[in-house]
Amino acid sequence: MVIHEFVHQIDLLDGEADGVPPFDRRLHRGLNRTNWVTELEEAFARFCAEVELIESEMPADVDPDSFDADRYYARLPLDAYASTDTAEFFAVSSEAYFVRPSDIRDAFPGWYELLRRFFCN
Repeated sequence: MVIHEFVHQIDLLDGEADGVPPFDRRLHRGLNRTNWVTELEEAFARFCAEVELIESEMPADVDPDSFDADRYYARLPLDAYASTDTAEFFAVSSEAYFVRPSDIRDAFPGWYELLRRFFCN
């Protein structure tokens, strides 16, 4: 939870919670907004498609927001909440980057690499 909320604060440094943080030339050499947005939107779209597929396969009597749905979402590399919007995708995937890095690396290698360069460059 702390990582997630901290990432939201980083994201807001440029005034917008959109999944695109400001880049510091000294800290984030080689990162730029255009590449970040492209990779973010691609990974986010793929993740949303995975969530939609899982939800389409859920029995009609299972509420997607209930604990009963958790077993269906368990095969996702991230919490389904990441499909809310790009700001949440950035926060949830950053949390995974620090807590379960192989999950994000295996599912979204390009996005993982940008996170690595952003946080550890």
